[in-house]
Amino acid sequence: MKQDLIQRHLLRRSWLSYLLYPLSLGWKAVVVQRRHQWQKDAFTAPVRIISSGNLVSGGSGKTPFTIMLAGLLQRNGVKVGVSHRGYKGAYEYAPSLISGRDGTYPEALQAGDEAQLIAERLPGVPVVCGKGRRTAIQLLLKRYPDLEVVILDDSFQHVQVRHDLDFVLFSSVTGLGNGYLLPAGYLREPLSVLNENHVAIITCPESESPESIDKLAKQIGRHTTRIITSPLRVEGVFDLSGRQVQAEALRREKVALVSAIGNPEAFERSVSASGISFERHFRFPDHYDYRDESATSRLAEYCTGNNIRRLLTTEKDWIKLKGGSGRLPWLCFMRVNAQPMITEKELIELVMGK
Repeated sequence: MKQDLIQRHLLRRSWLSYLLYPLSLGWKAVVVQRRHQWQKDAFTAPVRIISSGNLVSGGSGKTPFTIMLAGLLQRNGVKVGVSHRGYKGAYEYAPSLISGRDGTYPEALQAGDEAQLIAERLPGVPVVCGKGRRTAIQLLLKRYPDLEVVILDDSFQHVQVRHDLDFVLFSSVTGLGNGYLLPAGYLREPLSVLNENHVAIITCPESESPESIDKLAKQIGRHTTRIITSPLRVEGVFDLSGRQVQAEALRREKVALVSAIGNPEAFERSVSASGISFERHFRFPDHYDYRDESATSRLAEYCTGNNIRRLLTTEKDWIKLKGGSGRLPWLCFMRVNAQPMITEKELIELVMGK
């Protein structure tokens, strides 16, 4: 129901979005004033702070981008840590390290889907959870005072900490929605908050048309000319044992999808671009934790009754679903990687301010 509401009223203009438009003007005044006020007293960390965030309410590929960026810096000898809010996790309001240079800690299992995924995909990179970014940064630096860069995932709106560089991510699939702010549209803040100090990242499925990317780039380009396209390329599909499933096999089998992400259409496009057809897509609300057994029972009943051979999900959903994989033997996940259309050297120099 929520996804239907987004499609009909937030991604396009409708009677409901027009009705809510006056409220969005009030929200615009609040967020612009809040940004201006908080920036004046922002905390300056003794380390380079890089933000990976967005202006829209739904998924824009922040997590794959953060994983790519932290991994790139680590491979090139930069001492990097990651701060994540840990949305709906046990440490959202009680900052805690969930991984360090010595490995992933048991706390990661309670840190929320995205935070756990980041910790598991970045062995050796310290990851801290907590909504209070200043406290989280200080916690990281207390344990690892030699850090050179801290990446704040999903932090564009958190301006109480001064950012040295902002990567602002947009999805070519949803774009700017209907152009209105919440609650009438999909935007958290007006596009006018962007400036030349911000780097816009346009994420897109590999099969995305150049026209969709160009249209979005023109809209963003009125506020910043620093725009980088970043395809989300499929690395592969993996089963319960961690083995890669060959694409040819998936194309011959009956497949269903399940996801609880902000941008399920982008997942569908990545699946279709891989040549995989699917019978049905079970869409749950973003960050749904699947602990309700009725959800897994419903999935199991559908797969059994319709001779489904593979129940394909995202890597973020896999983090939550794999604990109940005994009830879902069909389960496998698709891993996508962000691949910005810029050289690694250029990206590192951009991050390090060189």
